[in-house]
Amino acid sequence: MIYFSDNRLYHVVVKGLHVKDGKEVNTQWKSGGWAIRNMAWKDDMLAMGDAEGRIVIWDLGRRQSRHIRASRFPVVRMTFSRLAGDHTLAVLHPRELSLWDTEALTRQHQIILDASRSALDMDLCGVSPILLTNDNVLRYAPAAAKNSPMLEKDIPVLLNPKKVAQLKVDFKSSSSENPALWKISQRKVSSTNSAGDAHDLTGLKNHLILSRFLGEMSVCHLLSIACSVLSDEEQIQLSPDLQMFWPSPTFRERELRVTCAACSAGNIEESRLVERAVVAGGKAKDRAVDRLIGSSDLRHASMKAALLVSSQENEQARSLIKLIATNLIASDMIEDGVELLFLVKAGGDACKYLQSQRQWNKSIVYAKMGLEDSEDVLSKWIAHLSFDQKTLYMYAQATQHEWPHIVELLSSCGQAELARVILRASTSSPTSSSRGANSPACSDHASRVANE
Repeated sequence: MIYFSDNRLYHVVVKGLHVKDGKEVNTQWKSGGWAIRNMAWKDDMLAMGDAEGRIVIWDLGRRQSRHIRASRFPVVRMTFSRLAGDHTLAVLHPRELSLWDTEALTRQHQIILDASRSALDMDLCGVSPILLTNDNVLRYAPAAAKNSPMLEKDIPVLLNPKKVAQLKVDFKSSSSENPALWKISQRKVSSTNSAGDAHDLTGLKNHLILSRFLGEMSVCHLLSIACSVLSDEEQIQLSPDLQMFWPSPTFRERELRVTCAACSAGNIEESRLVERAVVAGGKAKDRAVDRLIGSSDLRHASMKAALLVSSQENEQARSLIKLIATNLIASDMIEDGVELLFLVKAGGDACKYLQSQRQWNKSIVYAKMGLEDSEDVLSKWIAHLSFDQKTLYMYAQATQHEWPHIVELLSSCGQAELARVILRASTSSPTSSSRGANSPACSDHASRVANE
């Protein structure tokens, strides 16, 4: 079937690469009429749904069509059962899902969501619907639950906003009938402000314990970064999944070890490995040269090994290599160009080229691996995150001690309690090492958040 934006529908028979037959299907959806939103097809059955909740079932074999107003909400998605000979049709609307018998055009099964939730997608397992909703819940609704609405009691505890709010209150008071929460409450930190600490991290660490228990991983990651940045204890280290936000020296040391180990691995892409080894430099570069010398691609690998061990101190040679690297990047051979730029100590230019190609993550990894000063690359990355990746933006801002920006963003997102926790920790004992913590902007945020 081919559908055009002006509501014209064509039935086309294709064999191989050739169109054998085709004709326009005479529908009620002419220009200016109903607006088709979705379409599903199985055997001789064609189903279409519009923006006003109507569905039409076309039986092309019998040349019959019937339609019905299925809902007051628009049709979001439609799909037929995959069982052989079964033409059960699932129709998804923003707040409900229905199963229809296409032969009798009767509703067999209906799932209704309350006003606080909306459906995102669905599919059929046999004739049992699977529904994904905007509260991050995947619901399986077999036929045994026919015509029963999804109520609040069906939601798991940690995905029920009311119960989560009560858990947070119970955690603060350390009194809960929930055995799991009671055990978590015993881990609460009473005081972390030792003589060597610049900040009191009690509130941060307790909020971190609670957010991890509740599965609020974005909050958990933000608080982990804040604890790592604000603490004077060297042993506090972020988990590997937050490696992008490690301090550059720690990041560089780990990547150097990983790259050196990878040079001894068998099943690995050699070109990518050599590129990373050149960026990391030091022992990693030496290991890459040893691997190239023993490579099966003797001619190409040997020439690259000779280039890597040669001296690039001569200014004329460096300029020529830069020119070659620029030409390679312009010819869409970005990896080779980046490798050459790092080889002649022009890694900053390489990272800028990567960012111009929207390879943001790679630019940050290479900047932290191979640049002594990566602030310029980091600042451009953070500016990029500020547009449509607010969560990562807050993580990055936390590593830069930009607490006023984080507090303001959290407050605007309705996370006033989290904003207060971070504000108290970042201003509990102001020092010169915490930029912006004692600034007028931060004081203004303190009074604003306190009033919310």
